[in-house]
Parts: sequence; C-alpha cells; structure tokens
Amino acid sequence: MGYFYKIYGLMVRSEIELPEAYVIEEQAEYDVEIIYGVMPEQMKEKKREQVVISTLLREYKWFYFDKEGYFFIENGSKITVEPDDTADSKHIRSLVLGACFGSIMYQREIISIHGSAVVWKDKVIIISGNSGAGKSTVSAEFRKRGCLFLADDTVAVTIEDGIIYANPAYPQQKLCTDAARELGYNLNDLELLQEEREKYAVLLDASYCRDKKEIAAMICLDVHKEEHLLIKEITSGIKLEYIIANLYTSYDFKYIGMNPQVFKKCLEVAQKVPLIRAIRPENKNVAAQIVEEIIGLVDKSISVAC
Repeated sequence: MGYFYKIYGLMVRSEIELPEAYVIEEQAEYDVEIIYGVMPEQMKEKKREQVVISTLLREYKWFYFDKEGYFFIENGSKITVEPDDTADSKHIRSLVLGACFGSIMYQREIISIHGSAVVWKDKVIIISGNSGAGKSTVSAEFRKRGCLFLADDTVAVTIEDGIIYANPAYPQQKLCTDAARELGYNLNDLELLQEEREKYAVLLDASYCRDKKEIAAMICLDVHKEEHLLIKEITSGIKLEYIIANLYTSYDFKYIGMNPQVFKKCLEVAQKVPLIRAIRPENKNVAAQIVEEIIGLVDKSISVAC
C-alpha cells in the first residue's frame, strides 16, 4: 500500500514513511514513487574502487552517501533507496526530501530555487542566498508578522498560463538557534537536525500553506563588512544570473549542462518576477529592517499589478 503525500506540488507514493511530509488520501495515480530496492552491481563496483559516486544524466542520477546508502533517481518519477546497515532513518528522509527531490524536479523540468518561501497577502516571497546569509532568520521574521510558511530549503517554481507559481514543500522548517529563539521555541523541545550548524526541525500545521501561490518577489540575501544595510531591486540582465546561481541543482550543470527548457523557464521568471538584493552587515541582526523594506517594495509591486 505505502504512504501517500503531496510534496512540491507532486503526488507521491512512498514505501518510506515521511512524517515531515503533507499526508494525502491514497491515490490511484501518482507522479513520483519512492521504493526500497537493490542497486545495479556496476554502481557498487565504483564504491569498491573508492570512486566518488555521483553519476548524472538528464534521465537519471545516482549517488552514494557514506554510512547512509545508495540513491537512484530516474525519469523524474522514481526514487530507489538501498540503505546501509548503519543508515540513520532521519538522514535517509532528509536526503530523499532534499537531494533526491532536487533531481526529480530537474528531470521534470521544474525550477527548484535554493531558499525558503513565505506567503504575504496571498502572494509568495522567496528568500534565497548562500549558506549563512540569513535565510532562516529572515523567514522567521516574516512568520512573526503572520506570514504563512510554504517551503524551506527548496522552492519548486512552475509556470501556468504565464503566471509564476511557488508550490508547497512540506510542513517542516529548519531554523538556526537564533531564529528558533526569536519565534519563541524552547530548543529542548525541538529535534536537532544538524549538529555542526545547529539547525532545528520545527513542524508546522496551522501556519503551513497547502496550495500553490503566485510569486510576488524573490530576495537574494548576502553579507558584507559594512555597517549599513543595502537593499535594491535588480532590474538589469543580471537577474537571470542571480536566478540560475540560486538553483538547487546548479552544481550539476557543469557536468550535464543546463536543460534548455529549464533555462527558458528561468528566463521567463527573470522577466516577470521582481528580484531584490538585500546585503546585510556581517555582525548585525537586521532581519526586522529587511522585512519592513521588502514588504514595502512588495506591497508597491502588488498595488501596481492591480
């Protein structure tokens, strides 16, 4: 029978229980299947040869994570997992929902942005940026102001009838220590996901948005050594560069190239979605100021569109 979920806008049947995901009723048809299985011998041969395993093609991708196991993603519709005896179920789920679904979306020609997404006035604001840029803290500040949560870590972007949408991921947010405390959580009540970076899992329900929403803006966070906050809208041709740089699968492009259809969709996103760059001081928490200014820009954009 399996478990049935809606993840990144896709109907999923899974042999692996994913308590983080949004549960749906059993489906006769589904987009993606997750199963336990045995990998082809040639994959394991590379591991015995101590070759770093990460084979990529447009149709499939497979890799091995030390002490966790093998993962095989094919045709945008199937994920096969062969766990090691030492595998941690929490890590397996994290890899399936992260790296594996990132590959699924690329194979299905869905844009996946590395970032978080919140809903403000029924429109989505995507918060992207490199690790340590402050995505977790800024998204927490948006939530403090009543924004619904749509996605964390990966945002699935689709285009329908010329409208750019962000699709809900699953009702769990990863928060750094400061962001969790800002939202009033007791760290002892939360599950620690990443010890080295102190990321905590926060399960959401009432504040989780279950439906796709039109994107109002994308924020690119960065850090500098200056004392002031710099926020500006990017209107030139480099918008496309920012979007491609923040794709979840951008690392793979140097091996397999960029899917022309994905590139075309990124170009349409660059043409239609406002992109705002926010560069914050390195050692200051200016999340509240960032959110205030972003909301002002987004509200102006929404009123002009109306």
